[in-house]
Amino acid sequence: AKIFNQMCALDLPNDTLPSLHIIFSTIVAVQITKASKRMALKLFMMSWLILLYISTILVHQHHLLDIVTGFLIAFVLIRWIP
Repeated sequence: AKIFNQMCALDLPNDTLPSLHIIFSTIVAVQITKASKRMALKLFMMSWLILLYISTILVHQHHLLDIVTGFLIAFVLIRWIP
C-alpha cells in the first residue's frame, strides 16, 4: 500500500489537460501504423490505442476533455512535423 500512496502523491490533479499519455501514444501508434505494411500490426496498434484511451478514463486518471485535447494536439503535431 505504501507504493500506491507514493504513486498517488506524484500524480498531481493539475497535470491533466491535455493528456501527455494520449499525445505521445497517439503519435507513436500512428507512426508505427504508417510505417508498417502488415494489417495485423496496424489493427493491433489501433486497438491498443483505443484501449489506452478507455483505460485512462476508467482508472480516473483523465477526463474525456483531456483525451480529446490530447488526441487533437497529437494529430496537429503529426501533420506539422514530418
